[in-house]
Formats: sequence, structure tokens, C-alpha cells
Amino acid sequence: MPPTHLPARFLLICLGLTALAATACESRKSPHEAQSASSSSCPDEPRWGAFSSLPELQLDGGGPDIDILKANFSFLDKTGKTWTARAGLGWDGASIPRVCWSLIGAPKNGCHRLASIVHDEYYKRREAHQESRQAVDEMFYQACRAKGVGRAKAGVMYYALRWFGQSWDSADVSPSSMALGEQLTLLRRLELELERGESSGVASLAAALDEDGELDALDQLPPPEQLAALLPER
Repeated sequence: MPPTHLPARFLLICLGLTALAATACESRKSPHEAQSASSSSCPDEPRWGAFSSLPELQLDGGGPDIDILKANFSFLDKTGKTWTARAGLGWDGASIPRVCWSLIGAPKNGCHRLASIVHDEYYKRREAHQESRQAVDEMFYQACRAKGVGRAKAGVMYYALRWFGQSWDSADVSPSSMALGEQLTLLRRLELELERGESSGVASLAAALDEDGELDALDQLPPPEQLAALLPER
């Protein structure tokens, strides 16, 4: 029986298991509290882009744990392109198994929170937007970096989206059949290697720390099964 591939939004949170220390920057509280947390814990990196504002969310507006976006919310990427999550989007963050909560926080925490809202828009309404999956995943990477997510963690999230996320059509890479436990082990090892900035047999890992070629280098990483054989055990 073929393996079941998890939704991309599930991966965004489970990737918190790869973090060397949990970082919580925005809690699921009032807009004022969220703004204070964001400004103190998620430093903006304008060269990667900028968000239009904080999102206006109706908490639990669409059912248990689903928030409704009350107004359009946009991200301007580093090329000048605007990506807009439209009012009415039902956003449930990432589906976090309770076993993960003590490590990474509640479902809607983290410096990648704002990026995940816009990313969800383009995954859920992809037919309307006519963007490629790779372009949407690249936008997510830039949006994470714009909100202070480090290169290693953002890189691991991007790699996971490309290889463990949902395929849209035949032009996409085929999702890996690697089991969930193996995925998480691989991603922990990859994050450590990206933080070290050493190639250790994977030449593009060193290049991934070059500010001008991060995404190109990450796209050159081999499929998970091959990458697992190249990364050192830790």
C-alpha cells in the first residue's frame, strides 16, 4: 500500500522538531499582543521582503481552531511581486500533533506564522492564482526570512515542502516515500549541517549559506534518500 503524504501545512509545524531551540514569537492572542510578540521576537529582514501589516483574523471564526482572515493580507517579495491572501481565507495554522506541542509551541506560533497564512492562500486556491508550486514555496521561504527565520530553519522547511509536500501536477517533483520518522531525522541532520555551513560531501550545502544563492543551492540538494546517505550521522 503506498505511503500517505501529509499536507504541506502539517510539515511546517512538525519541522519544529528540527529546531535546536524552540522559538515562539507570536501567540494566538489579541492583535495587540501578537504585534508586541512579533516585534520583539521576530526581527524584520526587509531585504527579503515585507508584509503589508499584521493579519486581521477572526479567531475561531470558521469552526474549531479555524481563523478567518477578515481583510486582504499581503507579502511583497524581494523582486517586488505582491502575494495576497484574500479576505475569507480559513486558516488553521499547521496541524500539530499534541506530542509536538512541548517542543514547538501551539499550532499558530512561530516566526513562520505570517508566511504560512499567505502560503495557505496559494495552496488552497491554486486554481485561481495560476502560480507554480515551486514559485509558491519560494515565496514562503522569502516570507520566512523576511520575518526573521534563520537560513538553516527556513532552508529545512523549504526542502521539506519540495520533497514531502503535496504535488499539484505532473511537473512537480514526486514526493518522497520516506516514512515520517525518517523524514524528521533527515531534517534534523540537514538543519545541523546548514547551521555548520560545511559541505561534508554535499557541495551545495556550503553554497546554501551564500546570501545570493540560497534557493538555488537548496534546489540542487539531492532527493531525501540520497541526501540521507551523504549527511553525517550526529
